[in-house]
Amino acid sequence: MDFSWFYKFMVLLWKNFVLKRRRFIALIMEIILTLLFIGTLLLTRNFVVIRNYGPFNYSLQPVDELPAFLGNIPFPGLWELAFVPSKSVVVKNIVETVKRDLHYNFKVQGFSSERDFENYVKKKVNSKKVMAAFVFDHEFQNSHDPLPLKVKYHLRFSSFQRNKDVRFDRNRGWETGALFPAFPSVGPRNEDFENGGSPGYITEGFLVMQHALDKAIMAYHARVAVQNLFTNVTVFVQRFPYPEYYHDFFLEMLDIFTPLVILFIFAMNHLILVQSIVWEKENRLKEYQLMVGLSNWMLWAAYFFTFLFLYSVIIFLMCLIFFIEPVPVIQHSDPSLVFVFLLCYAIATICFSFMVSTFFNKVYFSVSVGGFIYLATYFPATSFFSNYAQMTLTQKLASCFSSNIAMSLGTKFLVKAEMDKIGIKWSNIFSPTKLDNFVFAYILGMFLFDAFLYGLVAWYIEAVFPGEYGVSKPWNFFLLVTLPLTIL
Repeated sequence: MDFSWFYKFMVLLWKNFVLKRRRFIALIMEIILTLLFIGTLLLTRNFVVIRNYGPFNYSLQPVDELPAFLGNIPFPGLWELAFVPSKSVVVKNIVETVKRDLHYNFKVQGFSSERDFENYVKKKVNSKKVMAAFVFDHEFQNSHDPLPLKVKYHLRFSSFQRNKDVRFDRNRGWETGALFPAFPSVGPRNEDFENGGSPGYITEGFLVMQHALDKAIMAYHARVAVQNLFTNVTVFVQRFPYPEYYHDFFLEMLDIFTPLVILFIFAMNHLILVQSIVWEKENRLKEYQLMVGLSNWMLWAAYFFTFLFLYSVIIFLMCLIFFIEPVPVIQHSDPSLVFVFLLCYAIATICFSFMVSTFFNKVYFSVSVGGFIYLATYFPATSFFSNYAQMTLTQKLASCFSSNIAMSLGTKFLVKAEMDKIGIKWSNIFSPTKLDNFVFAYILGMFLFDAFLYGLVAWYIEAVFPGEYGVSKPWNFFLLVTLPLTIL
């Protein structure tokens, strides 16, 4: 059995480690920066105090009191109640009942369709006047068609906050596209607000309109029964109480800074790997190695295992410090899983470095632009997390084609699990959270898929654009069939 390939491979590994040893200062700097970044986290962990809050109990809130801003009319005319469709006499009568029940002089105005209503409120002067619109999702064939027992409707309110006499600002509208906040709070949501706070279902008049409309619909079907029901009954809403909880402010800082710390720790090896590969290409060392019988896969594999070993040392140091007593940064997660998570990210990063190196032939250019490309793949993370709650599973997986975004997402999973005092463990990597259909195992899988994808791109570009001194193959070389040559 021929083991010559193995000996050649070992020589390449030895060569890479020798070159790495000669760059002793760079190696020491990597270790110092790693210890510096993580040591800063340790110091922060030591000084940040864990505080307890609660329990919280909230008072009753009436749902039949109009918001205070209706007492002031900042425009000529009256506040308006709109309804759709206008041809239905029943709907108009129900909205008139709402007006009487609220004891306020609204102007009731109907529209034939929701599009007509939207065209009406597109004019700023009109949008200011409309308090709410009641849109019934029912096809009325004639104007006197009765209202069905199963009623479907939706309410339309202004996207701008009208009640300025509250201690919160609704900057992002009603956020009806999300079931839960993009960034759930540690304790109760809007904990200081008896009325629920943003987006203002009480203070903007949503609940009072909904309650009045429901009463009017009930009265249409059973007027006497409804009158008897509400004669001696007042309806209130009340927030659920919340038990005492502990708020660790360090974990909030960890959620923000840990992805950046990991990004910059791994960035140095990324730059060194790109520089090393392009330097060999620029100085024709790669062509010389191919001439003496070394194959392309040996060159790539030697670099892969060299830097995988270096990353493993760094990751081991990180995990050692993250879980060290008496002030562990991570307290509930499995250390082996955190190690595997970072190792999978390292594998994807190495393959990403291979891919980036194939685009350059000059060392100075590869380091500057290659570093920018590495950081640029992290930039969309902010937009990704701001839209995370509205994204489908496919969109989330597609975003993880950037290994840096996948790393940031995995870090947030880890920190969220630490906040919940559950931690990320092998037993729950396939378990979705109560707010999400995404599981931690997807991130590990996407790291490996990204590594394969980056490696595939590197292999193709290296073959078609091998550099100044290489021999290029046609763009469709992988589709060509090599026929044996017969010499007569």
